[in-house]
Amino acid sequence: MLTVAAVVLGLAGFTLYRDQQRLRERASTSTQNIAALLDQSIASAFDKVDSVLLSTEQLYLRRGPGGVPTALPPSDVNAQLRLLAAHVPEVFAIRILDRNGVLRYGSDELPAQRMSYADRGFFTRLRDNPGQGRVVDGPLLGRQHTQWIVVLARPLLDKEGRFAGVVYANFRTAFFERILSAPVLGPQGAATVRTTDLALVHRFPDTQGAVGSRNVSRELAAAIGAHPQAGEYIAATALDGIERSNAYRRVSGLPFYVIVGTATLNDTRHLLRYGSVLFALAACALGLAAVVVWVNVRNERRLRADISARKDINAALQREVDERRRAEAQATQALRYARGLIEGSLDPLVVLDREGLITDGNQAFESFVGQPKEALIGQAYAAWCVLPEAARLTVAAVFHHGSVHRQPLDMRLAAGEVKHTLFSARLYRGPDDEVAGLVATVHDTTEQRRAEQYMRVAAAAFEAQEGMMVTDAQHVILRVNKAFTRITGYSADEAVGQTPRLLSSGHHTQDFYTAMYQSLAETNAWQGEVWNRRKNGQIYPQWLTITAVRDADGHLDNYVSTLSDITFRKEAEDKIKVLAYFDALTGLANRRMLMDRLGHALASSNRSGQYGALLFIDLDRFKNVNDTLGHDYGDLLLQQVAQRITAQVRENDTVARLGGDEFVVMLDALTDRADTSADHARLVGEKLLATIGEPYHIKGLECRSSPSIGITLFMDHHHTAEEVLRQADLAMYQAKGNGRNGLRFFDPAMDAEVARRAALEHDLRSAIEHHQLELHYQAQVNGRGDTVGAEALVRWSHPARGRVSPAEFIPIAEESGLILPLGAWVLDEACRQLATWAAHPQLQRITVAVNISARQIQQEDFVQQVRTVVRRHGIEPRRLKLELTESVLISDIQGIADKMVALQLDGIRFALDDFGTGFSSLSYLKRLPLDQLKIDSSFVRDILIDPSDKAIARMVISLGHSLELEVIAEGVETEAQSSMLASLGCHRYQGYLYGKACAAPAFEALALGAAAAPA
Repeated sequence: MLTVAAVVLGLAGFTLYRDQQRLRERASTSTQNIAALLDQSIASAFDKVDSVLLSTEQLYLRRGPGGVPTALPPSDVNAQLRLLAAHVPEVFAIRILDRNGVLRYGSDELPAQRMSYADRGFFTRLRDNPGQGRVVDGPLLGRQHTQWIVVLARPLLDKEGRFAGVVYANFRTAFFERILSAPVLGPQGAATVRTTDLALVHRFPDTQGAVGSRNVSRELAAAIGAHPQAGEYIAATALDGIERSNAYRRVSGLPFYVIVGTATLNDTRHLLRYGSVLFALAACALGLAAVVVWVNVRNERRLRADISARKDINAALQREVDERRRAEAQATQALRYARGLIEGSLDPLVVLDREGLITDGNQAFESFVGQPKEALIGQAYAAWCVLPEAARLTVAAVFHHGSVHRQPLDMRLAAGEVKHTLFSARLYRGPDDEVAGLVATVHDTTEQRRAEQYMRVAAAAFEAQEGMMVTDAQHVILRVNKAFTRITGYSADEAVGQTPRLLSSGHHTQDFYTAMYQSLAETNAWQGEVWNRRKNGQIYPQWLTITAVRDADGHLDNYVSTLSDITFRKEAEDKIKVLAYFDALTGLANRRMLMDRLGHALASSNRSGQYGALLFIDLDRFKNVNDTLGHDYGDLLLQQVAQRITAQVRENDTVARLGGDEFVVMLDALTDRADTSADHARLVGEKLLATIGEPYHIKGLECRSSPSIGITLFMDHHHTAEEVLRQADLAMYQAKGNGRNGLRFFDPAMDAEVARRAALEHDLRSAIEHHQLELHYQAQVNGRGDTVGAEALVRWSHPARGRVSPAEFIPIAEESGLILPLGAWVLDEACRQLATWAAHPQLQRITVAVNISARQIQQEDFVQQVRTVVRRHGIEPRRLKLELTESVLISDIQGIADKMVALQLDGIRFALDDFGTGFSSLSYLKRLPLDQLKIDSSFVRDILIDPSDKAIARMVISLGHSLELEVIAEGVETEAQSSMLASLGCHRYQGYLYGKACAAPAFEALALGAAAAPA
């Protein structure tokens, strides 16, 4: 039995030792993991703030010469620093010191008096060695707020790389409270941050008044001396005297240690309780041996002792189970601590396994990605990245090197939005001390990049093409850009410190500037055109925009002005005005200006009761000058005409050129009587007739041109400017119709005539569209009286007007352009009739002559039009004869001849009508492919009594025979005329003697009757 007791005691001792080792291993693993997480949280926070300091350095210093851009308004810099500080709640201030250590800018409220920080360690270290990058200093007692702070600082370098100042961020030491208090440290646990020289920065739980203290245990000093990066030790803390199992770790890239400890007292109590149980079991075993001996004496007492011993054993076993449960609870508490540390991070934090799959993450990561953690677990982290392969390589680098720091990885969130992030990670180990995965922080830099981009755009905008000038509230110039120097001639050194009066030209009154500043006070903005003076003394127009900049309380800080040189724009506007209101060739007013001035003159004459007059001038036969000498001569002639007109009128009168060879003179404010005003207008008109009609000498040639002038008086405001101009135009046409080179006053009867012609044109258009026209045919006979052809003549029976003479509507058709559809219809109808007659044996040889106008034959597709009509009706081309007048041949005779030849090759014949009445030319007859000449009725009418008409007729007949052309006389009304023409050798006739023009059925009857009559 003694042997059994010894065995029980040995087992109890071994169990006690084994549990003690397990508890220590669990405590060690827990404190090491907690220290690693605290290391990463602190490093991530400082890295985030450091990136903001880097952007501040790039945006404020490397754009300006000589370091800190002193010309930049402080309010602008402070506002931008506040914008950046809003992205880093870890700090309470971001500040900028100049090269002398004087505080210049800050995101917090600055002291009224400038403070110097030249003696601070972080400043002297960066000033003496600016190439070392960032510096961390502290803990320090703040001078303005008298609080313990830690400083993160970076040097500011000018464009030559010289030290120009320092930008730094202030961390209150209480910042570490949030990070250190997040884990669950257990009863009497503690977490501490110390500098590398072991000065206390912060401790949780807090120990008041101990910041900066270097009072540490010998065990900590020895452990750090042996293992400066990370290690463990057991010691009582000098601050509270409690013995703890501690793990420490050097924070990555920062001069800090993080120390995490759990009290060893809990483990000792557990082991004492557990040991007492074991020793109780041993005592029970000895008692059992005594009982066995005693049983030999008394069986009854052995049974009771055995039962009692069993109860004690069961109780001891139950206590052992309870202790094990407490140990498991401690492990669970450590897990809760780790969870609290993860969830306490403001940055998204994610845990990945060795395969790069997500195994855990905090609430910040869930919110950032946009999916719950349950859905994220098991997904590859690389799948959330814009470049998955880059993400896989980054994760692999963590397992290879142990950590990565601020690796850029862009992520695409659940909603599809792309975020710019910095990925920092380090490995973590499991209870077996094997690498289990990595813990990473994901720092979202999207807003920071946007802010940086905004500030880059703002900086680039300041150096835009428009000049920019920034002044303070007292109008002292603080900064100008390069465009300002280019526009004004003043460099930045010359302008800064001056006021905008430097640019004053003296063109503006004090009232102008008073209104400007009143607008700035009321609306915070003003813009307008000003005249300023350059450095070289040149005065120039400028478009100026001024904006008042106020702080959050509405106090005026600065004025920002943009200015642009509008010299070229003003010149362009002047040129546009000239083009818009003046004639480019003569420099006279154009139609727009004339109508504007005429409108004003009408209103003025109505108020004053004085008449005005409008003279419409058109040059007679000006087209001949262009056609014969060329347009350059015509332009020179127009310029001289403009000069002569201007010389004959008063300065306040208006002379305008409407276009072409049309000029208008407006005589304003003549007299209050119509007769005397008309006399004055007539006098001016006669002077213009005389001066314009004098010879012109152009390039050594003498030219002449006479004017036709129409005059109208105006005073009645009931007439518009357009109506007055139309009246003068009508009078001019009356003068031109009366033989040209004269003047006419407007007569209201002219209006009636114009209205009648306009109505007739409208009705003619309707008649063409509604087929109210018809063709009549006048017979053409040979010497025996046989009908051999007919001339197609259009007739119009108006529903209201009755029969309208061709002499009345044909000229209107020519002027309005209706001659083209009218001529096309006549040609088509004549060919249709020819096709009908071709089916009649006695009419199939009839030839039909169709009159062609100048506008018809000048069409580019005239030949194709004729061919299309001939093919459509299937007629013999030689039965169609096209009659042209001499007026058709005035222009482009070669082009017309080419078209005639093309149609003549098809078999179509041509006749020249009214020969001898116009500009007869034998060259026409030589060049044109004619088949017939027509003696005009004006020569036939008096052929019996007028020797001249007889001689002309003889000449035409002889000429036709000489050129082998058929000759036909029109307007033959008597047998005597017919006999005379026959004696002269003409044997083709057309006229009332053989029948008037009549409709197709009547013509057919006439032709068939003539064919049946005896010879």
